Amino acid sequence: MFSKKVTIFGRQVSAVLLALVAISGLASAGLLTIYGRITATVAAQQAIKLDGTVCNNEYSTCTVSDYITELAPGGEKFCFEHHLKNDASISANVNLNNICAPDCTGITIAYYNSFGTEGPWHSYGDVNATITKEDLSEYIKWTVHINTEGPHYGVGLVLANLEDQQHPFQIWMNNQPQNQVWQTQILHLNEVPCWNAVPVLCPSGVCPNGITATPIGPYDPTNKDFTITVPKSLLGGIGATFKWAMHVETTNQGYYPSTWPNDWCGPISEYEQESTIGTQISNPLTLQSSELKDFYTCYNFAINIKPDTYTITTDIVPV
Repeated sequence: MFSKKVTIFGRQVSAVLLALVAISGLASAGLLTIYGRITATVAAQQAIKLDGTVCNNEYSTCTVSDYITELAPGGEKFCFEHHLKNDASISANVNLNNICAPDCTGITIAYYNSFGTEGPWHSYGDVNATITKEDLSEYIKWTVHINTEGPHYGVGLVLANLEDQQHPFQIWMNNQPQNQVWQTQILHLNEVPCWNAVPVLCPSGVCPNGITATPIGPYDPTNKDFTITVPKSLLGGIGATFKWAMHVETTNQGYYPSTWPNDWCGPISEYEQESTIGTQISNPLTLQSSELKDFYTCYNFAINIKPDTYTITTDIVPV
């Protein structure tokens, strides 16, 4: 076997070597390695946010603290309001997972919905009125607009904790034209006869225990708009169920729901509405696109809890 020589520019070169060089040049000059290339640059953003925060690698920037600023003796319950926002264009499911250290036997962690705004109820009792009920974190607010015409207007709201229905109380406002004011009073309905009891007056609509009840706007004897706010603690707190009813007046006598005996003198046998201050959340929690979801975290300490310092952590995790 011999290698044929070819003379190029006065030199003899192997014909095999020459063929390999030619093939190599053809491959590098004439064949494509790709047919095109697509690049994309995107700045990814967090879709689900807790209280509007955005997480970093250590999650420190999206850690929100619930501060219990007082000693937490057994039997106490503390609740804190938060919100989740879904900024994605699709719905998302999340779980609320918690851990507790050290051994947290005796501490119950639960999560509750904020009911936001309920109503309006367009007809109530014997007088046509528009009523809404709102969740205001520490308070519940009723807003009333009376639609029925009359020479006199007033509002009364009666409330009772479901666990203590024998001690309801009424918050009511009535016009005092001789004094050019609306008079607000609290009356406990377990006193018999209750209308003979001495009511608690509320100057300028500010009552004891954080209750407020005022007309909307300056004094007007034909005012038809009223608000009443009541601390949730008076109704059992987050997770508690309470009953309520309302009457509105268009005469000095007023109109009362037909199911109520003796013009609301207690004890009351039937209520028109029953409400829960936040229904308990169970996993998974579904957030619709662009939904802002208010909720509460609640920490309940058993009466016989062991004295210690406890750390409770809740993580919102994708499902």
